[in-house]
Order: sequence, then structure tokens, then C-alpha cells
Amino acid sequence: MGVREEKEQLRVHYKKLRAGMCPDEKARLDAMIFERLKSSFSYRYSIGILIYVSMPDEIDTHGIISHALKHKKLVAVPRCLNGKNEMKFYRINSLNDVEPGIFNIPEPVKSCEPANLRNYNLCIVPALAFDSHGYRIGYGGGYYDRFLENYSGVTAGLMYSSNIIESVPRGRYDMRVDSIITEKGVTRTGEVKFRY
Repeated sequence: MGVREEKEQLRVHYKKLRAGMCPDEKARLDAMIFERLKSSFSYRYSIGILIYVSMPDEIDTHGIISHALKHKKLVAVPRCLNGKNEMKFYRINSLNDVEPGIFNIPEPVKSCEPANLRNYNLCIVPALAFDSHGYRIGYGGGYYDRFLENYSGVTAGLMYSSNIIESVPRGRYDMRVDSIITEKGVTRTGEVKFRY
């Protein structure tokens, strides 16, 4: 079995696990992960944050976005570019600045301005599962791997500790995150880098 097939099997498995979570338990774990993120060095000292707007079955990022904006951080969210498997980030001033986009994923409205990436030193990366080295099972489009290849800031993944696995099958273009934040704490996956 190849890497692509292995990833697809894991993708199906972890989507089912996530869909089967008790709503109260999910809310409890999401709140704990949020607290861990808020107390992390990379979040506290960030000027701007690149972050996805979560779907109902993902770890909630709405509270993170609202908190960051309240504390005068720059916040930008991605928009997928049709037919290119690429994305660009656009600055938002509130969650009212997003609407359903491609794949029904919340994206910035057309009036939002492109983010100057030099001002965004933390990127929160979505995933269905991570391994301890920071490699992930994403959603299969390759959008984040393409973006992260040229991103020089700090990267972090939010994940339930039950979805940290021993090893993620990976290909030559897969990018890892610098840290993983679960309800149990922050795990650094490699060399610490800061750009502030």
C-alpha cells in the first residue's frame, strides 16, 4: 500500500472518531486546548496569526479568533484558489468577515485585503491527526503543505491527545509543524524558531 492509500485510510478513521465525539466532551477538550494555546509563548508574543475558521466537527477556533482580535492581534484566514490547490490569507476584523466558500469551508469575504505575511508570525495548521514529529494527516488537498513550504513563521497544530499517533505516512512534499498543542500541553517537534 502506498503513502496516499495509507493516508486515506487514516483520514477515514479519524473523521469517524471526530464525528462520534460527545458534544460536551468535545467542548471541554476544545476549551482546554484553547487555554494551552493562549498560554504558549508563540501565541502570547505573536503580532499576527494565520488561522483557519473551524467547521463544527473541528477543534473550535472561533474563540481563538475572537480572543486574538480582542487583544489587538492581526488575524488572517485562508481562501482556496479554484483549480490551483493553493490558498492565500486575507485579514479579517471579525467573524462577520467570513462566508462559506469552496467545499463550504468558511473563507474571508471578497472585500478583505490580502495579508502581508511578514506581519504574521504564527500559523495554526488544521489536521485530523499528528505524529510526535509534527507530521499530519490533513484533508488531502495539499493546500497547507504548499503554503508552508515558503512560510518562515512558527507553525502549530491543535489536536486531541487521542489523535496523536506513532507515525504518519509521509511523502516528499509533506511539511511538519513546530509544535502540537493538545489538552495535555504543548509538544515541540523540532528546533525552536521565533520570528518576532
